[in-house]
Amino acid sequence: MKSIVLSLLLATVVQVNAAQVEMGKYKAIDVDTRTVDAAFILRADGTVNFNVTTPDFTMPAPGCDGKYTVVGNEFSADMTCPTDLLPEVSVRIDITNVNSDSIRTEEGAEVAVIFDALGDEPTMFLLKKND
Repeated sequence: MKSIVLSLLLATVVQVNAAQVEMGKYKAIDVDTRTVDAAFILRADGTVNFNVTTPDFTMPAPGCDGKYTVVGNEFSADMTCPTDLLPEVSVRIDITNVNSDSIRTEEGAEVAVIFDALGDEPTMFLLKKND
């Protein structure tokens, strides 16, 4: 369950430079196990769509949908998901290390993600631009 929840956090990570967000497709993988694989799309209208696969879970179609905001170096999003296990999710992501170059490296940018249901302890992910 923790890997499912943690991967949901990644739906909200974006490339940010000040208040600008780079739209498009992203892929993220957890740093510790490299088994949580998330894919998401950020749209210009402030919405996000997210899907995740873990060794024991695949998010049902069409994935989670929600809205995101960026304030300083913090990205946050509130989403609803098509699963009874986690019907709503809120996340905060420290995007200090994210820029146009770091998300296009082979590994991607390392980001700290905090999921509301798991408390204040961040989990690290590698984020890459995928389009």
